[in-house]
Amino acid sequence: MLHGDESSSQALGKARRSGYLTNGLLLLGSVLFALLVGEGIIRTVQPQDLGNWTYTRDGLTLHLSNMTQFSYRFGHEIVTNSAGMRDHEHELTKPPGVFRILVLGDSFMEANQVKFEDAFASVLEQRLKEGARRPVEVINAGVSGWGTDDELTYFMRRGIKYRPDLILVAMTLHNDVSDNLREEYHEFRNGRIEQRPVTLMPWGSFAILKVKEWMASHSHIYQVVLRAKRANWVSTEAQNLESHVGSLLRRVPSDRIRAGWEMTRQLLQKMSQAADTINAPVVVMLLPLSVQVYPETAKDFLTSSGLKQTDIDLFKPQEMMKAIGEHIGVSIIDLFPVLRDTKAKCNCALFVYGDGHWNKLGHQIAAEEAARGLMRAGLIGPALTKDEPSR
Repeated sequence: MLHGDESSSQALGKARRSGYLTNGLLLLGSVLFALLVGEGIIRTVQPQDLGNWTYTRDGLTLHLSNMTQFSYRFGHEIVTNSAGMRDHEHELTKPPGVFRILVLGDSFMEANQVKFEDAFASVLEQRLKEGARRPVEVINAGVSGWGTDDELTYFMRRGIKYRPDLILVAMTLHNDVSDNLREEYHEFRNGRIEQRPVTLMPWGSFAILKVKEWMASHSHIYQVVLRAKRANWVSTEAQNLESHVGSLLRRVPSDRIRAGWEMTRQLLQKMSQAADTINAPVVVMLLPLSVQVYPETAKDFLTSSGLKQTDIDLFKPQEMMKAIGEHIGVSIIDLFPVLRDTKAKCNCALFVYGDGHWNKLGHQIAAEEAARGLMRAGLIGPALTKDEPSR
C-alpha cells in the first residue's frame, strides 16, 4: 500500500509539472502572438523610425554597419556603409592623387533629416570637386550625440587609419561643450585633460546591449515603448540644454563653463597634435545657435531662460572658439554670417520645422561656405581658372 501511494504521488507530481509546463508554453505563445499582432498593427497604422546606433566594446558610439532603414518622419531611406558611416564605401587606402577630408561632427553631420545627396558632406565633396585642382573625397564620420571628446577618441582609434589630408570638425555651439563636460573619454583634473583607461565591456553586458540594439533597429513596438519610457528624460534633457545655452551666452561665465571651454581647447589641441603625425591640418567649423540665425526668437529665449539682455553676449561662443583656434593654430570657419545673410535676404527656412537641424537649403549653404573657406585658406588648392579643365 505504501509503495502504491508513493507511485500515485509521483504520478500526480509529474502530471502537475507537465501541466505547469503546458500552461507556461501557452502563456509564452500567447504573449509572443500578442506582440507579433501589436508589431504588425503599429507597422501598418503608425510605423516608427528605428534606431541605427550601436556601441563598441571599447565604448565608442557608432552607427550600425550596412543598415538600410526608411525614415517615416523625413520620408527617405537612411543607409550606412560597412564602417557604420552614413556614407558610401571608402577604402582605408587612399586612392593616388586624391585629397581626402574626414568630417567629424554630431547629428548635423549625420544629417538624417535630409537625403544623403543633399547632406553637408555630399554637397561639400561636389563643390570642392568643381573648384579644386585635384580629386577630392569627403568621408562623413558624424554620429548623433558626439562632442569633441567623442570626435577625438574616434579619430585616434579609427579615423586616423584613413590617412586624411584634412580633418574638418563641425562644432555645434549649443551642446558640444556640455557633451565634453560628461568626461566620457577624458577626465579634467587640475586644469588638464587626462585620458581615461580603455576598458572593454564584460561579454554578458555586451550581449544584453546587442539584444537591445537589435530590438531598437527592428521592432516598431519596441520603439513605442522606448519613447514612452524616455519621455521624461527627453524633456529634462531639453531643459538642461536650454539652461546650458544660457550659461554659454553669459558675459561672465561660470567656473563650470570655463572648465568646459578649457577642456574643449585641450581636446582640439590633442587632435591637432595627432593629425600633425600624418601632416593633416584640423579645421573647426562653427555651427551657430538657431537664436543667432533667427534673432526674432531671442526675446522668447531670454524669457524662458530667465536672463536679461544685459546678462548675455549673443556671440560669446564664437568669440571663445576663435580665441581657441588662434591659440592652438587651428583654422576656424564661422557659418553664422552666411546663414544670417541668407535668412535675411530670402526670409526662407534653413532648419527643419520642429526639429532644429538644417533642411536641404541649410546644408547647401553651409557646405558651399565651407568649400569657399577651405579654398580661401589654401588648404585644398587654388580654384580652377575658367579655361582650365579639372583633372
